[in-house]
Amino acid sequence: MKKSITLTTEAPRHREEVPFSRSATSLNPNNSQAYFKLGALYLSQGRWAKAMREYQEGLKSDPENRDALAAVGKLSSRVRAQ
Repeated sequence: MKKSITLTTEAPRHREEVPFSRSATSLNPNNSQAYFKLGALYLSQGRWAKAMREYQEGLKSDPENRDALAAVGKLSSRVRAQ
């Protein structure tokens, strides 16, 4: 029961974080961490295609980021299924 309460209280905060991370990518297009943050935010919202695009954009600046590579691998099948 407590877990579902946590999820519902965190969801609005995640939506609020997207504009800040987007601003960071606008200010510095090579900020791979901002793209990875956006990917994680979109992933938490179930927006797989958007998450995939952000992870891939971040990988352009940091192509060996293991977390992003793993996320792209897992998302590939989900995005294709959409």
